[in-house]
Amino acid sequence: MLEVFKTKSKKLLKIKFLFLLFLIISCSPSADYDSNILEIKKVNQKYLEFYNSGNYEGVASLHTEDAVVMPPNVLSRIGKDQIMSAIKDEISMGFTDLNFVENDIKIFGTLAYDEGSYSLNIKSDIGEIIGNDFGKYLVVWEKQNDGRWLMKKDIWNSNLPPENK
Repeated sequence: MLEVFKTKSKKLLKIKFLFLLFLIISCSPSADYDSNILEIKKVNQKYLEFYNSGNYEGVASLHTEDAVVMPPNVLSRIGKDQIMSAIKDEISMGFTDLNFVENDIKIFGTLAYDEGSYSLNIKSDIGEIIGNDFGKYLVVWEKQNDGRWLMKKDIWNSNLPPENK
């Protein structure tokens, strides 16, 4: 009877050890997790390159087909065509020099969030800075079947006080 108890105790101890090892491995940041964060940061850099060079089509290409962009003080833009039109309008109004600071990026399977801050300038037709903005953003990313990360939901708002109307 004592021998059976020892055998069962050893098996139970092995199971507990394997379970603990599994938990440690599954909860530790993996190279894959880190590489996904780097990929999102690369797409953010591509967004900045496209935006600051006036390539609104390029910006739209970084969104899913059904993406929703929620700019401040206007209706949401749904889908790549509306997003492209909105970005084109911003760029034509002189918005440029966009910059991001990623504060927190977390991956959850095929979804991720990216919380950070932004700044930009507004320039006249002759390139003179006539305004600026800075604020915060939150983006929900979706990993595509081909491995690319694209923006699924995007919302931002300014830290500047609203203008008196």
